[in-house]
Amino acid sequence: VAVYDPVSVDMDSPAYPSPGEQVSLQLPGGETVNATVKSSNENPNGDYSWRGHLDGYGTDYPVVMTYGGSSVFATVTTPKGSYTVESINGSGWVYKNHSEFELSDPGKNDYLEIPHTHDHE
Repeated sequence: VAVYDPVSVDMDSPAYPSPGEQVSLQLPGGETVNATVKSSNENPNGDYSWRGHLDGYGTDYPVVMTYGGSSVFATVTTPKGSYTVESINGSGWVYKNHSEFELSDPGKNDYLEIPHTHDHE
């Protein structure tokens, strides 16, 4: 991960947005994007999730955020790429995910072969 910034999340009184609300999200480098919440769900275990889309692009760029008891995880898709937010106990990171072209070279194997022979004594 080369593009990232630290994040803080208020876990004492987290903001659980409702459908129709607009949410501002900080990305690395000080960029802010806005998303509108389309749906939300409270799970039986107490986790809260919301889904929405980046404003101004229809449904092309989804955003999903989940709040657990002590953690937050989100994926934010933008025209410049996708980002992940991870936080535990209020502290964490927002980072840019690599594109598939950055993860593998054309024509190269994208898996690791494990030899079938083992030396046992």
